[in-house]
Amino acid sequence: MVDYKAALLCARLSREVYGDFLDIKFASSPVAKVTLFESDDQGITDTQVALLYEPELDQVHIVFRGSDKDIDWFNNFQLRQKVYPYGDEESTQVRFHRGIMSAYFSVRDRLLEAVRNTATSKLIVTGHSLGGALSTVAALDIQYNITQHTQQPLEAYSFGSPRVGNDALVESFQRRVPLNYRFVYGWDLVTQIPRVWQGYVHVEQEEKLGPWFTWNIFSRQLRDHEIVRYIAALEEKVASAA
Repeated sequence: MVDYKAALLCARLSREVYGDFLDIKFASSPVAKVTLFESDDQGITDTQVALLYEPELDQVHIVFRGSDKDIDWFNNFQLRQKVYPYGDEESTQVRFHRGIMSAYFSVRDRLLEAVRNTATSKLIVTGHSLGGALSTVAALDIQYNITQHTQQPLEAYSFGSPRVGNDALVESFQRRVPLNYRFVYGWDLVTQIPRVWQGYVHVEQEEKLGPWFTWNIFSRQLRDHEIVRYIAALEEKVASAA
């Protein structure tokens, strides 16, 4: 069952990570110890992620920043898929969007080192749009390399994420990260790309938000991608459950 309060916090953090990255403030987690990571590939991917450690709550949020050019980004020449480097037989089947993999690996080593060096009992990975896609890759990678050995609980919340990889990816992700929730608001266009006919499928656990009926699907497709709409819908869910 979805913890809507936890989802709301993740959505708020996913909005706040869009701020001025070098001077970012997380109002939704004001006491967290924040560590920032940026891509080290000379601006090729421009990946940004924040690790928020809250010792009083004994948990870590890993928040990936999205992009202002998601639609163009996901339909560019990097649409081809790339094998995920697990280092075992599973890697021959699990494939991700090549661009997403490149973006994640530009911060991967430093992020994993920070996770290993942060003593906490719970890890939560999240992000909006491209950040949601990156959070999916990160959750799978963290589970394989860290939490399957430490037995730490791992959760993933994504908002407006595109499709990330193939069927084998979905099977592996669901088995390794069962506590994952992929939120889709209304007609959000980014959640519809890349296309199924291009070999991409969504990870499961879809959670629908917002109204579905509309007279103007085209205009809704872009507006429904805004993170503020996800936040407002989750605020209503939390309020109705109070």
